[in-house]
Amino acid sequence: MKKTFYKKGEQIDATSAAGEDMWVYSAYGVSGDVFIHGQEAQIPIVQSANPGQGNFKKWLDEIEKEFKRVQFNTIINPNLTKYLIKRGYQNI
Repeated sequence: MKKTFYKKGEQIDATSAAGEDMWVYSAYGVSGDVFIHGQEAQIPIVQSANPGQGNFKKWLDEIEKEFKRVQFNTIINPNLTKYLIKRGYQNI
């Protein structure tokens, strides 16, 4: 898992900057913005270079090894919602 830290206001790419201190966790063609609060990870956005390939599962396995609690702020993909509920996530 590649972990890149960005300070508030630091440029992430050509079109975006960090709104607050944050990390980007990347592996298996999946990357997610991660805000760390103690042993909790809040993840407002995840994107995959190859959707439907099962890479999100591998990425999430790695995230769950590091944090006691993982929270996704907004889930747009209904299949992802179903997958997370099967995996034991609540309040989705």
